[in-house]
Amino acid sequence: MNKQKNDIFIEAAINKMMKIAGYSNITFKTLLDESDGWYTRYTMTEKQHNKWKEWFLLKAKKTFKWNKKLVNREFQWFDLMWGLKIKET
Repeated sequence: MNKQKNDIFIEAAINKMMKIAGYSNITFKTLLDESDGWYTRYTMTEKQHNKWKEWFLLKAKKTFKWNKKLVNREFQWFDLMWGLKIKET
């Protein structure tokens, strides 16, 4: 996989996650400047998480030409590493 393409995708996915979660003013670059644990300071609802997952699956499939099984597995890893905590509603 092309490292630059991967880095661009990671940044876009995190920016999209933050936007969907209602933190439009927080970007990937902003998070890089924050101290460790930024992912514990921000949360999203289950509905927002599902919307972000839908975006991620479509974008990753198109960007990397992955099949459905691989896209779902990669989302699970990405969500574990970068995903926001889901808050109780």
